[in-house]
Amino acid sequence: GSANPGEPGNIAITGHVDTRYGPGVFARLAELRPGDTVIVRSADGQFVYQVTETFVIPEDDVTVLRQTGSELLTLITCVPDGVYAHRLVVRAQRANGPAL
Repeated sequence: GSANPGEPGNIAITGHVDTRYGPGVFARLAELRPGDTVIVRSADGQFVYQVTETFVIPEDDVTVLRQTGSELLTLITCVPDGVYAHRLVVRAQRANGPAL
């Protein structure tokens, strides 16, 4: 039920901090702060988003997956790594201007 980059709705992407082979796709997700830029690449091109907020929720809180009326990027990973009791959530809005 997730939207795709460039579409209206909540674009929910999940990933790991670490894998058994090394750093995961979200190894540096916790470093993001409001105002930072995130680039998402898809089959439709590259899309630029600006981080608006970061927060931590309990592992069973799925409210961040709800659909929205406008384009919203939601990045989710488990924290702390190896325990998985909570989820780090990074939210971002589409930056002004065309996709790269």
